[in-house]
Amino acid sequence: MRALSLLAFTACVPTGSWASWGTAGGGAGGAPGTTQAAANVPAARPELVAAGAGRQLQRLTTDETSDELAPHPSPDGKWLLYTSTIERDGASASRILRSRIDGRGAIMLTSESGNATSPAWLPSGASFLAVSDAMGGHDIVRMMKVAPHAATSRILSDRDVADPGGLAVSPDGTHVAFHCSIGGEWTLAVARTDGSELTTLVPGVFPAWSPDSKRLVFHRQVGAQWQLFVTDAEGGELTQLTEGAIDNAPAWSPDGKVIAFLSNRGYNRYPDADGSAPTNVFAIRADGSGLVQLTDGNRKVATPAWGRDGKLYFAANDAGTMDLYRLDVDRAALTSAE
Repeated sequence: MRALSLLAFTACVPTGSWASWGTAGGGAGGAPGTTQAAANVPAARPELVAAGAGRQLQRLTTDETSDELAPHPSPDGKWLLYTSTIERDGASASRILRSRIDGRGAIMLTSESGNATSPAWLPSGASFLAVSDAMGGHDIVRMMKVAPHAATSRILSDRDVADPGGLAVSPDGTHVAFHCSIGGEWTLAVARTDGSELTTLVPGVFPAWSPDSKRLVFHRQVGAQWQLFVTDAEGGELTQLTEGAIDNAPAWSPDGKVIAFLSNRGYNRYPDADGSAPTNVFAIRADGSGLVQLTDGNRKVATPAWGRDGKLYFAANDAGTMDLYRLDVDRAALTSAE
């Protein structure tokens, strides 16, 4: 089973090798020809802009030789963890960096010669989990410090779970959710942050926790499209939140009221679009109502995450390679949307 590319969200079938997670090449093949109407979507714009309930948009990184992806604001709101992917000897290599919350002062935390992806802060902000080959396998590990060449502790090995990714630590710090391959199917799993009590849940990928650490929002394939779902963290009730477009990569807001996500809604306004791009940021209330658009443009957007400051952090290819961006959001417009 091949690992998901972070940019393969909009494809019917996950594509790319583990080393290519986070590369701009994911999701190119097999995109479904959806027919989502452009109603309630602004006029087509080629560049990425704030739209709807989105306000000021700020570019945080400017590296023209690598793709920055998966921004994770720290619990105290001061720092970002993110991945940087480069092409090396015909293959992609990913490493994890830390910067200030504004994208400045970046330092590399993991080896340039290895692969590390999917960083997820632990609540203390003093360490984080990641998927890494530092110990020889495709393992879920704990980086003991947020510093270059820090000691690494294996949480779950590639013998425990195959092709893990999409790590998300619960707000209470007790559990980590992720996806893995079981019998050729992408499946959500939850374990304690020490690797114990491993439990598989339902088919799906890229989970995000509710603020009370009781529920998970994620996306899974429904026919030819990706849709958002919510399930209990212990399994059980399953609720579908979206339909009619390719919706993926959900991020639950810190107050629990809103879920931001990516969608190709309105893609057919662009003559060169094929359903796999563009993608933009949208938001809904946690019950699936009140759809609001946050960005617009004929670009590919990826990996949104909420910061403690109430802003959204994500990656986009507006300048060519994938860079990190920060978006001010009108929260009142989000919660009042019909």
